[in-house]
Formats: sequence, structure tokens, C-alpha cells
Amino acid sequence: MFAAKPDSSQRTISGFFTAGANDEYANNKPSSIMADRIKLVVRDTQSGRYTTNCNTLKDGLYSQAHIGTQPYLPGADSPLTVRTFLQITLSNNNYKSFEHLQTRAENYLRHRNAEDKLLRATVEGLTNPESPVFKQTAWMGHLERGLWKTEAHWDGNDREQLGNEALGSEEPKPGSPFYGSRGLKLSDSARSAFSMMLFGSAGPFTKEQAISGFELAQTGQVLAGRLKIQERVKFREDNRVDAQRNGTHSTRTQTGMDLSHDIGTIMRDKAGLPVMSGTSGSSSDAALATRYAAEYFGKTWAAPGLNQSEGCKAISDLSHHYFRAEGSSPPQSMATGINKVRCDAGMEEKHVNTLDIFTHSYPEIYAGVALTLAGARGNDEQVMHNVTQETVRLLREAETKD
Repeated sequence: MFAAKPDSSQRTISGFFTAGANDEYANNKPSSIMADRIKLVVRDTQSGRYTTNCNTLKDGLYSQAHIGTQPYLPGADSPLTVRTFLQITLSNNNYKSFEHLQTRAENYLRHRNAEDKLLRATVEGLTNPESPVFKQTAWMGHLERGLWKTEAHWDGNDREQLGNEALGSEEPKPGSPFYGSRGLKLSDSARSAFSMMLFGSAGPFTKEQAISGFELAQTGQVLAGRLKIQERVKFREDNRVDAQRNGTHSTRTQTGMDLSHDIGTIMRDKAGLPVMSGTSGSSSDAALATRYAAEYFGKTWAAPGLNQSEGCKAISDLSHHYFRAEGSSPPQSMATGINKVRCDAGMEEKHVNTLDIFTHSYPEIYAGVALTLAGARGNDEQVMHNVTQETVRLLREAETKD
């Protein structure tokens, strides 16, 4: 199905990544160090370290999992890694076999600490205006805001009303992009900046508003689609990448999300990387929003002072924060959806740490960002291979940092 792996002389893609350097890590065999990391998560689970406001993970609530069409429920003789994985996560995925489930469990637990470190580094970076993530999010907000300042197409909506709905000072009206269960959701921290953008208000963002720049770009892109702004709709159609999920999703499919035909997921499985929901289309949305705005204004998508590699990494870190951080809207929405599927199946509602709600793993996010910025398609095996190997390097680098 896939082309042979490119050799180390293969071209680079827009200066983001190179092939070959990390291929020795793509055999999916845990080293003794990796095995110790898995044991650490297992130990913390057994000691009750992973707790939430609603329950402890020692209460025995497992995530849904299906092997083909058959539901899987761990028993006392199930491997501890599988029990731990299904206990600490809120997920609803489909697996080809028990061995496939076990491999996914090991890959997730093996890299959980590295993903946590990446998230913590981003949280810290957002407090420092000189950090790459702060510079990039502020730049993304600046570019996105510029697009909306003179926007004339509102698809029959009043921009002042939409600004008030975004702020939360007025209830969304029927027909509004913010109305109902399928309406756009904003994190509380992004409401002020997003409403200011929709109002077309002048003046600089505050530091707190600037931090929301990534969410302005991501949600601004989705809003442009809801309002049928044709130039942006066409750019998205031509440049967005996403996973192949065979028409399934963890928030609506009882037998779980099926990623068996997703090229990126197959490569991540082989490389021993964590898998959640496949290549992140929402991360692609944020990247293409910033790409579109940069091209529109004749600017670079990377923030001033950052090269393309640093900019790509910063956008990926910001997207990871958007999907995995406490208080952000995507994990809340995903948890609600997965718990609805659980309820429909007669299962109890399950609560876990925000980090362990299955939105997107860091490698899935990085792929969505890097491919979009490089102008590559989601089915480009050569580029996907390069991106996959780069995320192996990034996770290993994060793991070794203090």
C-alpha cells in the first residue's frame, strides 16, 4: 500500500524536517527506558495519583473499546498496560485485534510524559512575551484580526450581534454560527479578543488577548466557512489535511473511531507513536488560516523573529495546548460527546484528567500543521513519513528535558 521509505538523501519540506535520522526508532519495540516510562504511569494509576473532581481512576471505569464490531472489556487477566490505558483515558476507538489495542496502549503510555512536558513548556512559554509560542500566537491573532477588520460578507448576520455572542453578553440567535449544540465554541480566555476582532475594534490587544491568537485563527477559519466567505472556503478546500476515519467518530459511533485506512495513523502505529483521532484537521485549519492571512497581506506566516522551523513547532505547540490543556474548549466538547456515546450504551459517565481526553496526540497535531504549511496533501506518503520521523525526534527531545 505504501511506497518504500525514502532514504536519508531525500529532499526536505520547506525546511521543517528531514528524513532518515530517526528511522531506527520506527520498529515499535519499546526499549528498557520506554518500558520504565510505561511502568511509571501504571504505578501512578495504581497509587491513585490520577484523580478528578468526580471520581478516581481506581473506581474501575474503563473507556469504550471495540475490536472489530465486538466490545472489549478488560478482565483481571488482561495486561496491566491495557487496563491502565483504558482506565486513565476517555476514548472510544476501534482496533483491528487485541494485539493492536495493546500496542496502542503501550505507545500512549510510553509517550505520555513527553506530551505532558510539551504541554507544560507551552503553558510556561505563554507567560513570556519573548518565547516562540507567545510570539507566534500573538502574530496569528494579529493576522486573523486584520482579515476581519474590513470583512463585508456576514451571510445575513449582524457583526455587532456576533461580537456580543462571542463575548457572551448576548444569547446566540437562531441561524447564528454560535447557536445550538453545533454552534462555535470559544474558550473563556478567548472571548474578549474574538469579540474585539468581530467588532472590528481598533487598538492593540492586551497581553491576555494576544495569548488567544491561536484560537482566533482556528475558530476564525471555521467561522469564515460558516459565513460562506468564498475566498477562504476555497483556500481551505485546496489546502486542508485531515484523517481518513471511514465515516466514524468517537463522539457518535458506538463501535469507535476507525483509523484503519488513515495513512498517518498507520505510520504512527509503526513508529510507536501515540494515536488518538488521526491527523488533526483542526490544527490544519489554524495553520491554513495563518497561511492565508500571511499571503493576503504579503507577510510570512512565521512570527517576526522566528524561522519556518521554529514557527511550525510553535504553531504545533499552541495547537497541542488548545486540544489538551485544562479550560480549553475542545477537550470539554470531546468529553461531552464521548460520554453521550457511553450513556447511549448504558455506561456510566467517565471523568479523567484533561490531558487524557482523546482529542489529538502531539504527532497528529504536528502532522496537521506541518503538512499544511508545506503545501502537502494528507495522502503524500513521502512527506507524511518525514513528519512522522520528526515527531519521534521531538518527543524524544521533550522526554529528556528536565
